[in-house]
Amino acid sequence: MAPEIRTKNYDGKRVDIFAAGVILFILYSGSPPFEKAVNTDPYYKVFSANTTKSFATFWNAHSKRKPEGFYTDDFKDLIVGMLGPIPENRFTME
Repeated sequence: MAPEIRTKNYDGKRVDIFAAGVILFILYSGSPPFEKAVNTDPYYKVFSANTTKSFATFWNAHSKRKPEGFYTDDFKDLIVGMLGPIPENRFTME
């Protein structure tokens, strides 16, 4: 569930992009990117810091049990764009 749903003030299309990003991540990697999109979840907390360093930490953690190069730069960019913690900055269908 996208983090902004808890505020009850959200754009359904941006929430759908977030959900599609979670599904895509699961289909590709076999595990979810995080358990819940809340700051008490360690993976989401790192991801939601929204910095180059925090994204590197997130991808390093997920890459530990994967072959080298499993997560390509294109895949990382796509997931970061779809799961961005700031809804207005997420990718759109356009």
